[in-house]
Amino acid sequence: MTNLVAVVVDEAHCVKTWGNKFRRAFSKLGELRSIIPPNVNILALTATATKKTFHIITDRLSMINPEVISCSPFRYNISYTVAPKIDLVNFLTGVCSDLRLKRVTYPKTIIFSRLYSDCASMFTIMQKQMKNEMYEPIGAPKMRRILLADVYTRVNTEAKKEQILQFFKTPNSTLRCLIATTAFGMGVDCPNIRQVYHWGSPSEPEEYVQETGRAGQDREDAIATIFAEPVGKHTSKEMKIYLSNSTVYRRRLLFQDFLNFCEKDITVSGIKCCDICHAHTENEL
Repeated sequence: MTNLVAVVVDEAHCVKTWGNKFRRAFSKLGELRSIIPPNVNILALTATATKKTFHIITDRLSMINPEVISCSPFRYNISYTVAPKIDLVNFLTGVCSDLRLKRVTYPKTIIFSRLYSDCASMFTIMQKQMKNEMYEPIGAPKMRRILLADVYTRVNTEAKKEQILQFFKTPNSTLRCLIATTAFGMGVDCPNIRQVYHWGSPSEPEEYVQETGRAGQDREDAIATIFAEPVGKHTSKEMKIYLSNSTVYRRRLLFQDFLNFCEKDITVSGIKCCDICHAHTENEL
């Protein structure tokens, strides 16, 4: 302990989400405070923390009157949309049509689903529709590194996940569309993702902000779309409100409970932030 300088907890929002549901040990990290010297500081880092989560993190990590350095997770370049859940085959038919047309110029896209079984079904549907067009160039030997679309879930081996991640991160790679669970998320640095779809609702607004934050990291325009109805036992009250909303700008509902929320972030002249403000603009014309 004499050489210990600090205890750092990265992705600190997991202290709440994982500590509640997944890896209970995360909720007990604060017990470290009882065995480390009083002069050793604890540093908690996260890109997505609401005021509620902030208090949970500081409580569970036994942080008393912590110094807070924060900025808003708000992103001007992401446009948010909620759409009724359509037939899955119809949705993927549209994706496949665009892939056939644009090939390696198809904008980098992530399709999130909560269940890896759904991800496997999506990939199977795309394979049946695309056939040998799933590879670039068309008719090339069937090798993973030249797929236009792939699937990333906890079922993948660590080596396979790392391989897929490297393919997807490469700016001019063949891999254009990734079907994934939340296994693809934290710490991913892929700057040119243009589209993020959610097939079904995330549990919490924080989870949604985290996952849609994969898009537009290069500050170019990106879109985030949920295909869902405001139902489901895993869906929080806040997320149900977001899904059923038809009047309030989506940025307000997503970010109003975050630290450093700023009213001016919600509406910026000349920027269409979501389907709600698009509808308002059209009604004014």
